[in-house]
Amino acid sequence: MDENNSQFNPGEMQPYPTQPEQSQSYSSYQPQPPSINLPFLKSFIGWATFRAIIDIIFGSLSCLGIITAVYGVPMIIAGVRLLNAIDQLKMYVATNDLRRVEDTFNSLNKFFKLNGAATIIKIIFAIIAIILYVTVIIYFFSNLGNFDYAPIPNLDEYYKYEYSF
Repeated sequence: MDENNSQFNPGEMQPYPTQPEQSQSYSSYQPQPPSINLPFLKSFIGWATFRAIIDIIFGSLSCLGIITAVYGVPMIIAGVRLLNAIDQLKMYVATNDLRRVEDTFNSLNKFFKLNGAATIIKIIFAIIAIILYVTVIIYFFSNLGNFDYAPIPNLDEYYKYEYSF
């Protein structure tokens, strides 16, 4: 954070808020929120909206399967929570009401928890699928010589007429 400019820059280190002077009492000290760079905030809102919509779409597609609905439903709910956080953030920009920032972080917290739960479930499903695929491949390779191939009837007749011109 630049000392001359109180804009929020996510790439820079943020100093700790200044402590109240000795003459001030702690009860009267109110930390001032940093002003947030509006283009950064608009970009954040845009990308967060994109992510929320993608989560809702993929969650809906995941709900088409019975088993995959286990992680599709949390994805949909997480996307809705992210949209709620975006709405709260838009209200903060419009009104500069700090309670909206708290609501934004509460909604973001719920989004991350639900999205994390859906991710953990997807990882578990992926591990189970890999184990099943490896088991099936090992089974087929171990029994490769044991399969009886049934002859196709009249195959000789087919080849006899195929190149007869």
